[in-house]
Amino acid sequence: MTASAALSEIRLTKAADETVTSSDTLQDDDDLAFDVGADQLWLVEFFLLVFGASATPDLKFTIQAPAGATGHKGNTGGGTNVGLVAPSSGNTVGGIETLTTNLTAGTNNVDAAVHQWVSIATAALAGRVKLRWSQNTSSSDVVTLRAGSSLIAWRLA
Repeated sequence: MTASAALSEIRLTKAADETVTSSDTLQDDDDLAFDVGADQLWLVEFFLLVFGASATPDLKFTIQAPAGATGHKGNTGGGTNVGLVAPSSGNTVGGIETLTTNLTAGTNNVDAAVHQWVSIATAALAGRVKLRWSQNTSSSDVVTLRAGSSLIAWRLA
């Protein structure tokens, strides 16, 4: 086994709440995105603080990376009256998913925390890694990604 330090580290934190109402179309998060180069390997941890005004909308989220990038992700989270719903792949919560699989966090008028980890291997193209999110079911009940949500990213190669 060979041990080495990360080549670089990025830390980002949301300064303000961001809300979505009446839309199940994924949108780029205002704060949680960073640039990556071609042919790089990254490990990213997201710490998401979510709120939904009711059980109806839930929160849908995914990761967008430059074209040709591959990777996997997993997640945990939830609390009283809230929890993670099975991902769109149909696998069980806590399993490993492909980079592009949508995940959802249940909401029921409570704050909840979601911890997601992602591995990203870029290919020939540089670009941005972005958290994308929306309501899972369009509803007039607001969903919010809270201030203090954050990410830490380590470039490994």
